[in-house]
Amino acid sequence: ARDGSGNARLVYYYFRTGHSFNLGVKKLKDAEVEPAWISQANFTSVITEDGQMLTRMTLDVNNHGKPTLGITLPGEKAEILSVFVNGQAVRPTQAGEQFEVALENSSEVGNFPVEVVYTSRVKFPRTRNRVTMKSPTFDVKLNNAHWWLYLPRDYTYADFEGTMAPADAQAMARRVTSLD
Repeated sequence: ARDGSGNARLVYYYFRTGHSFNLGVKKLKDAEVEPAWISQANFTSVITEDGQMLTRMTLDVNNHGKPTLGITLPGEKAEILSVFVNGQAVRPTQAGEQFEVALENSSEVGNFPVEVVYTSRVKFPRTRNRVTMKSPTFDVKLNNAHWWLYLPRDYTYADFEGTMAPADAQAMARRVTSLD
């Protein structure tokens, strides 16, 4: 601290001789910083009566050094049809059930979009039963998500529950108006 180092946190000066100053020193642990995270995710899924589900997900990714994004897709026979990272087509790799998508570094471009279109199969009842929908999971933190489900006509849907809350009537009206 004597040399005026910029790294000094506290500086004490004593001019009297014969006084003692006891000081306990403890180095702080390094703070854990997320290498990457998804600040916003939007899922749009269309489900047919035979259980075929086509989903387009757009992710707003912030990356600081993570080479790939791990995505585990829900449903049976999940298959990725296309992936775009910051507008550029990317070919994902698969390791077991998880797909790996190569990422860019955010320090150069800031947040960037990742768009994935995939298909899978879900159990959809012929007449009456419960339908369970699961969203994709990621190997990074997800902050916020919206999921639009387009379900077959001629069915009555009720008792929505889960980790995502159904949208209110005004939000749905705005969405339908924007589609027109």
